[in-house]
Amino acid sequence: MMSLDTLLEHLDAGQPLVTGTEAFDCMHGYSYEAMRLTAELNNAFHTPEEIREIMGRITGRPIDETFRLFPPFYTDFGKNIRIGRRVFINACCCFQDQGGISIGDGTLIGHRVTLASCRGCMWAMAPWWRQDLWSVRTFRRVPSWLVSRPGSSKLWSRAPRPAVPLRAGRRPAGRPAGS
Repeated sequence: MMSLDTLLEHLDAGQPLVTGTEAFDCMHGYSYEAMRLTAELNNAFHTPEEIREIMGRITGRPIDETFRLFPPFYTDFGKNIRIGRRVFINACCCFQDQGGISIGDGTLIGHRVTLASCRGCMWAMAPWWRQDLWSVRTFRRVPSWLVSRPGSSKLWSRAPRPAVPLRAGRRPAGRPAGS
């Protein structure tokens, strides 16, 4: 079976996961591991130390002692998530991390936020949350990640196009309704 490092190199290079390939089978194995670990995380009470230990097993990386998470939390892979210091992830967040998700120091992610990165998607790029950012709501079907600085009423789009200031609850100019 393909090693995790080889699989991550495959994903980071933007190579597709094709059914029946060694990379696809390897990803499937890690997806089932992520399901088992998120079930362990979400189906019982855990102390902050236990949550960090389980998240370390999910990501395959050490988790800083300043990290906080309110379960439930969901991910379909887990091994391509990088979490900085002083990060807080609120309840009911979903991460699709095949393309990679890096969460910078001091980031707060609000409840029910979905971060999706899949390099095989036409619009995909890895979400990268800069330091001291705060996610304020969930947006669906928009190929971007929305963040805000604490104390600011503006949201910014992080997408494969230049950042566009947005007003909360409004779509960018030129984007059709329902997209």
